[in-house]
Amino acid sequence: MGTDAMDTWIGNCCLLVGMRRGNRKDPAEYIRIRMTQLYTESHKCHDPHDAQWYNRCAEELHWVLKLMEKGEKKSNI
Repeated sequence: MGTDAMDTWIGNCCLLVGMRRGNRKDPAEYIRIRMTQLYTESHKCHDPHDAQWYNRCAEELHWVLKLMEKGEKKSNI
């Protein structure tokens, strides 16, 4: 695991640990942060296939975020 990947992994673990300790986090905010991390990592890739993989993961999180927002709109009506 490279240093960039390790830093990302450590950052994600810290965020999840904070969630476990009772600090209520907004899941949508976590998804936005993770999407940003994935897009940042995709721009650092030297292999285009790796970049496509990071972009695909971020795109899937985007769809999850849209579904969550759609569900919130329905519950507020």
